[in-house]
Amino acid sequence: MTDSNYLYPVGYTQLTYSRNAGDHHFKLLGGTQTEYFKGQQLSGARAVFPDNSLQQLNAGSPAAQSNTGNTTEWSLLSFYGRLNYDYQDKYLLEANARYDASSRFTPEHRWAFFPSVSLGWVASKEHFFDHVDWLSNLKFRGSYGNLGNQNIGTYPYQAVYVPSYPYPYSSSGLTSGAVQTTLTDKSAL
Repeated sequence: MTDSNYLYPVGYTQLTYSRNAGDHHFKLLGGTQTEYFKGQQLSGARAVFPDNSLQQLNAGSPAAQSNTGNTTEWSLLSFYGRLNYDYQDKYLLEANARYDASSRFTPEHRWAFFPSVSLGWVASKEHFFDHVDWLSNLKFRGSYGNLGNQNIGTYPYQAVYVPSYPYPYSSSGLTSGAVQTTLTDKSAL
C-alpha cells in the first residue's frame, strides 16, 4: 500500500508598459515567479495473509512487514525584466535579465544573474529592397546571453545517509547503522 501526496503551487506577477514616440517604440516588461514543490510518499507492506479474501494491511503477518517513506522539497524565486526597442520597425534591440534563487544550491551560491541581449535588422524594410518582389521579409538577428539550470537533483550538496546492514558493535549483539553513499562538493554548487 502506498500513499503519495504532492503540492506544487506556482505564482506569477507581471507588468507590461508600451510607449511610442514617433519612430521609436518601447516596451518594458517586469515580473516575478515563485515555485514550491513538496512530495511525500509512505509505503507499507505485509505478506503471509490467512487467505486471499483479506485485503487489509493489518490482516497480514507482522513478522513479514516492511515500510518506507520519503519527502522531497524545493523552491525557486525569480525576478525578471525585458526591454524591447525598435526604430522604424527596422532596427531592433532586446535586453533581458533574470535574477534567480534556487533552494537546490548551497546558500552561498543560491542566487544567480542571467543577462542576455539581442540586436536585429529588418533589411527588407530598407529602401533598396523596394523593388525586390520575390522577397517579402529578410531579418538578421544576433544574440548573446547566459543561461542557468537548477535540474541538478534535490540538494546534492547535502550528505545523504541510508540505513546499512546491522553489524556487531558490542557484546550486546548487532547494531543498526547508516552509511553515506555519495560524496558531496559544496564548492562546485
